[in-house]
Amino acid sequence: MLPNRVRIYQRSKNLLGAIFDSSLASLHRIQLPVLHNSTRQHRMEQVVAKGMKRPRIVIIGAGMSGVSTAHHLLKSTKAASRFDLTVLEASQRVGGRICSAEIGGVRVELGATWIHGVEGSPLHKIAEEIGALDSEQPWEGKDGMIMDTAVRLEGGLNVDLSVVKPVTDLYRSLLLMAQEVGENAAKEDVGIAVGINSHNTKNDCKNQVNSVGAFLREGLAKSFDGNREGDMQKWDLRAIQKGVFKMHENLERSITGAGSLDDLNLNAYSEYKEFPGANLPIAKGYSSIVQALASKLPNGMIQFGKKVVRVKWSCDGLEDSKFSEAPVQVHCEDGSIIEADHVVVTVSLGVLKLEAERVRRSAAGDSILGQTLEKDAPSGVAEALCTAALFDPPLPSWKLDCIARLGFGVVDKVFVEFEAPKETLQPVRFVFDDTAALDATDSPDAVPHWAQKLFAVYPTHKMSCVLESWYTGQEALEVEAASDDEVARGIVNTLRRFGVNTPAVRRIRRSKWGTDPLFQGSYSYVAIDASGDDIDTNAKSLPLQEEGSVYKDSSIPPLQLLFAGEATDRYYYGTTHAAYLSGLREAERLLQHYGYLELP
Repeated sequence: MLPNRVRIYQRSKNLLGAIFDSSLASLHRIQLPVLHNSTRQHRMEQVVAKGMKRPRIVIIGAGMSGVSTAHHLLKSTKAASRFDLTVLEASQRVGGRICSAEIGGVRVELGATWIHGVEGSPLHKIAEEIGALDSEQPWEGKDGMIMDTAVRLEGGLNVDLSVVKPVTDLYRSLLLMAQEVGENAAKEDVGIAVGINSHNTKNDCKNQVNSVGAFLREGLAKSFDGNREGDMQKWDLRAIQKGVFKMHENLERSITGAGSLDDLNLNAYSEYKEFPGANLPIAKGYSSIVQALASKLPNGMIQFGKKVVRVKWSCDGLEDSKFSEAPVQVHCEDGSIIEADHVVVTVSLGVLKLEAERVRRSAAGDSILGQTLEKDAPSGVAEALCTAALFDPPLPSWKLDCIARLGFGVVDKVFVEFEAPKETLQPVRFVFDDTAALDATDSPDAVPHWAQKLFAVYPTHKMSCVLESWYTGQEALEVEAASDDEVARGIVNTLRRFGVNTPAVRRIRRSKWGTDPLFQGSYSYVAIDASGDDIDTNAKSLPLQEEGSVYKDSSIPPLQLLFAGEATDRYYYGTTHAAYLSGLREAERLLQHYGYLELP
């Protein structure tokens, strides 16, 4: 996710200290069931009595949340030797949506890029401990996001700062107002302070709309005089103001992951939190953090190339189960079957959404499976829907419904390496002419559709010969479907349209998260019909236990399926620290379950 959200939640440092100095950091929101001492003792006796095997825990996925879960379970000296722990990873690497790479001698990130706030961030602490914050090799973001520079119109004309700044200030003020809507905060009108005619903008907007996109448009419409004109070539001032505003909206699409800000829930928008302090890239690569955590696990604990195709769990008592001892069976694509007492599911929300759609269509009848999906569905989804369900029996409807409501965006990055330029490559922010007709696709100098919502193209660092750009939603999927040559040509044509000539392209490097079957997208957001409660529901383990209940000698084994990942954290979703903290949360849930963790 991109850094520097204006909607930073200003949390007190005392609160942060209380949360992250505690060993219960990951449990600051979801309460675990309370166990009586007799129940804890009974469990511990069960484990050791009569030579019973150690509880078998299988973690699906070796991304940040999966590795974090395993690391935290083993970090407990009391529990380290008492669990039989296995991590199944479908690919041949750790990290999941964390994927560091290299192009043009620059270390770049195809996935997660920034530590979002360094004050109190557990990931920043790890990066410091392993010396990952500095490197002799240049890295993406070494000099920050080099974007506070020229804003250009099509044709190459720079937009004067006197036009850009008021619109930028208005946009940022509206984002802050949007955050306040959910909190019902009373505040003086911000627009007046920035010199824009925005009297009562917040009061006019907040009770009339339920999406971030609609809120922003209302604010824009009520904040500018429509009869002012400019003399910047054929552009009038109003069109330029709209274009600058839309440029910021396109940046926010990449920040949130939402293909359209109209799909972003306004009330939930205010719940999102960030750590205070600077947003930093990791000089030695984000992968270095998850690799450092994984290196502390015993050799062989992570099994690579183990794609899980079916998870069979027990809704009924074990006496009615077809399993020998353990309540869960994990079936892998290679034919192997692993029995487990507990399975921690860390697959992406995109994979779970595919599962929800698969179950819905199966319930509606096989004939619906062949129907065309929505236009922004990643390629290969139709085929995937025809495969068997991942969970047997299916996840309960209350969980599938919340998964279906939540949003999961596609955000891709493209890095273009150029031949050594005569002059330093400069960043450019784009104001597109929405009134112009689309270019013919067969024109050699066409600006493709997927490029027309770019907010900027900028060098990875000062003096770099590599330019990077971000694509979101439908445009990201179009980029994924294009060839490397088509993508390179489209980016060069876009730069030329805005008056920027570049040297010859040497090569490109890019992500394809939307069409990767292991992820089906990039990161989560709260969609228009969803709420933060849906994220909490997504995090609930199965079989469902009522809060505050006591686990006794039930015939239905508890905590068969646990869920971790960035999409299970109500306040930090979409970030690597959300994934990390969710892993701690589920590890501590298991530690408490077996009496190895005493909650106050």
